[in-house]
Amino acid sequence: NKHYKLVADISLNENSADYLTWEKTAPANVWTPMGTDSTTIIFKGVFDGGNYSVSGVYSNARFSGLFGSVGESAIVKNVKIVDSFVKSTVNGFAGILAGYNKGLIKNVEISGYVWGNNTTSGTSSVHNILSCGGVSGRSDGFINEAINHAAVRCFGNGKYMDVRVGGIAGYMVNGFLSDVENNGSAMSFVTGNGALVKTQIGGVVGLASVSGRIENAINKGVVKG
Repeated sequence: NKHYKLVADISLNENSADYLTWEKTAPANVWTPMGTDSTTIIFKGVFDGGNYSVSGVYSNARFSGLFGSVGESAIVKNVKIVDSFVKSTVNGFAGILAGYNKGLIKNVEISGYVWGNNTTSGTSSVHNILSCGGVSGRSDGFINEAINHAAVRCFGNGKYMDVRVGGIAGYMVNGFLSDVENNGSAMSFVTGNGALVKTQIGGVVGLASVSGRIENAINKGVVKG
């Protein structure tokens, strides 16, 4: 429940301009996301980026991003995250700012690459789900005044699995997006056993529940699946 404020630009890896090579070779510094699940180990404080930037984030986790999980009482605002690479796999949540968001994300700008790959089949009763977004993999909270330039790529190969991909958020349940813009491409490719494999993809959100709200949203990115 602490408050944090960034007072300068910071870089987590010196070679952040080469972030596209990190898909095959991880950089020197691997970031451990703040928050490792959606209910207990989560970020509950306030992070004010002071309009500075964080570059060179490399995260490879189930809840993957600068923040793995942002809690309901948390606020993350006024920050740019650039030249970063975030990845996740089975039943994962990948977003450059947050893997999973239940709080408030406001006034953020994102660039980099989000990569997800689900190669483990689920069951007929429990599908494996992979959610990838430029800002947040899954958002049940608020995202306001966000611009995404990051490319989002997620793949699935097997059966009984869902892959959800969006420029701002891959999956949104009871969430609210307002004044957001996506300029990055969103792509999803799945192979497997017919109807047992699903892909949900969108320029802004891949899949939103009927109780979710989206206002003043613009997509300028390529959507392909």
